[in-house]
Amino acid sequence: MQVYLEKGLIIFERSEGGYYYDQKGKKYIDATSNLLSSNLGHNHPRIIQQVAKQLNQIDSCTLIYSTSKISIEYTHKLLSQIQGSFRHLFFTNSGSEATDTGIKMAKQYYFNKGQPQKNKIISLKGAYHGSTIAATAASGNEYDKRALGEEFSTFKQVRAPNNSNKPLNMTDEAWVDECIREMEDKIKSEQPETIAALLVEPVQLSNGVVVFADRYFQKLRSICDKYNILFMVDEVATGFGRTGTLFAYEEWGVQPDIVLMAKSMTNGLIPMGGVLVTGEIYDNFCGELNSTKEFSHGYTSSGHPLACAAGLATLECIVQESILNQVKEHENQLFQSLKVLESSPLVESVQGKGYMLGVNFNPNLYTDDEFEWELGGVIEMLLKKKGLIPYYEGEGKTIIAPPLNSTINQLMEIVEKIEKACKLVEQSLKLKEKSRRG
Repeated sequence: MQVYLEKGLIIFERSEGGYYYDQKGKKYIDATSNLLSSNLGHNHPRIIQQVAKQLNQIDSCTLIYSTSKISIEYTHKLLSQIQGSFRHLFFTNSGSEATDTGIKMAKQYYFNKGQPQKNKIISLKGAYHGSTIAATAASGNEYDKRALGEEFSTFKQVRAPNNSNKPLNMTDEAWVDECIREMEDKIKSEQPETIAALLVEPVQLSNGVVVFADRYFQKLRSICDKYNILFMVDEVATGFGRTGTLFAYEEWGVQPDIVLMAKSMTNGLIPMGGVLVTGEIYDNFCGELNSTKEFSHGYTSSGHPLACAAGLATLECIVQESILNQVKEHENQLFQSLKVLESSPLVESVQGKGYMLGVNFNPNLYTDDEFEWELGGVIEMLLKKKGLIPYYEGEGKTIIAPPLNSTINQLMEIVEKIEKACKLVEQSLKLKEKSRRG
């Protein structure tokens, strides 16, 4: 935090399209879409207009004891765009709240069915599901667990087919099969009758943007069916077009039971999240007053009218501006252009899907013997000075996630700035090496 305050803090004054502007008027490319929440760029005129119109009708309305016309309209619009058998949406205010809500829902679902022992959640190692307590437990980050001083006995993690961990001389297909076997073995050892849900991300954003084979998720769906486990998918980062479909799971050919969402629901304009569920799950929470089947849960500002207005406008823009087609059209060129960076000794790998890509730098290569910043941190600082905002996760992991409506020239400008930053660091390292030898 001290280093960030001294070296990394930028104060922005305004934003427009794919750019931020600081107090001195310097222009910055937002190469992360505001942490993957502003998928259509900043200050989108149509979205702002819809929110302003809504503000003159009803400024706030809690869904705890009432509802609003705009929240109903948005829900119907969203459900009409989604593939599968989802029938209901529970509103939250963030992705972390969506995770906690989905976990609570999954556990209580089986409680309502007379199976209170089914209360464990299995997730994948390397995942990130949010910063609230249950989301932190599902993520399984050792640093977070240590700091909280908690034992999360009902949360378990299983190894996923991340190719960086793949044994030598093993094919990709065999590696997926191995991880599937590990998942099923874990379920058996924990006892299937104690497991409520399997929680996965379609792409592990915070693990260097790791992409798994569709077949892996298809097998997970089969395992969930076999052992009566809910299949919960975290689409907080991947949802609303980031991978070229409205939700990434649509490409698997399988149907989740629960989908978590947030970030770009409102194009980042107003915080909102949500949990999609099937009609079967929803019906299990309906009963007489003394049945205890209600879902005793909610947030004061869930389904906020202004957020729903922004969400409705965002959906309309995605459809009417053919955003998904744009991503599909340009994703390969963006990926291949960044992939060239692997020729640099600084870059270990480039991976990802759609408009979410990870440039993974060598975390053990430093540029200064006395002040040992990770290489990714050095390049992040250089990029900021050159007017580009990346999403640096640490340990060499840098995420590039431009707005989905970026032009091809804007995408290539991002690539060009990263290439130049790498070359500057390479030149610096060569000069230092010459100085040592001299």
